[in-house]
This record gives sequence, C-alpha cells and structure tokens, in this order.
Amino acid sequence: MIKKILLLSLAVFTGIGAVSWPAIVNVVFSGAPPIVLMDRALYSNIAPLTVPIDLQRGVNELSVRMAEPRVYELVLRANIANPTERSDAARVLGQAVGDAAASNGLPTNFHIVIKDRRGAVIVDEIRLSQGVNIWSGTYIGRILTTYKLERGAYTFQVAMIGDKSPFIGLNTSLAVTHPAK
Repeated sequence: MIKKILLLSLAVFTGIGAVSWPAIVNVVFSGAPPIVLMDRALYSNIAPLTVPIDLQRGVNELSVRMAEPRVYELVLRANIANPTERSDAARVLGQAVGDAAASNGLPTNFHIVIKDRRGAVIVDEIRLSQGVNIWSGTYIGRILTTYKLERGAYTFQVAMIGDKSPFIGLNTSLAVTHPAK
C-alpha cells in the first residue's frame, strides 16, 4: 500500500501525467500491482481503452499500452443513446439474448494487424465477425479477436472488408479490453 502511494505521489508531484485525486484513490485501492499503477499514472492509453472510429475509412488505428501480460480482447462497439440507435445497431451487429428477439446481425470480415512497439507484426489476419458478444445500456459489441499480449506498447490496425453501407450512421468505436481474471 505504501509503495502504491509513493509511486503515485511521485507521478503527481513531479508533474508526470495529469492525475486527479479521485483517480489516485481509485487506483490505490484497486489491488493492481505497483508497475500497473505506475503505468496508469504515466500513460493515458492503457488498456482497457475505447477509441471512436469511422468504419467508412480504410484503416482505423489505435495505440495501446498493455500494463501487464494477459489475454486482451479487441471489441467493435456500436454506441447507443436511444431506442432508434439501439434498433439500428441490432440490425447490423445483432441482438443479444434477453432482448426482444435474438439475431446474429450481418456477417462482417475484418482485417486485423497488431504490431509491437518496434513495428514487428505480431498478428495479421482476416476474421469473420457475426453476432453480439457484449452489450450494455450504452453499446452493443462484438469481440473481433482475442490475444495474449505481453506488457508493452502495441498498435492495432483494423479495416472492415466488404460492404460498409450497413454501418453508415452508426456511432462506432474500438475497445481493447480484458476479461476479468
């Protein structure tokens, strides 16, 4: 506990990173290892991270730092703010069990490339995505792929292959998350 407080105090008092006191309290009591706490204090792009994207664009890219070695998920999210947006997202991505009627949505291919900080390609594959894996009151999501990654910085490049027209008007984002341990 003392180590955590010292590491975070060092980051705050040396001016490294923009850290608020509520964030410090939340992190200190999170139970995360000290190296993870330090990364979270120093960097703004630590996984889990969600970034807005435009699927109409060719390649969407995001840079993410992994604070610890573990399994990470790359998730396509359709963000929803009202029943109309939920209906539009469900038509394209599918609808989860428990909603009005479960469906798989449209099958969609994605080209996924993951590079390490040196630019070496770790993953280069085309994945077929169909159905809903994750949902909440604010988004519907599909897990595009899952990988075990080591601690470090990575670049994710994601491009949708094929007809992009069903995604027009959807407020989409990519999330790099991890399942609970």
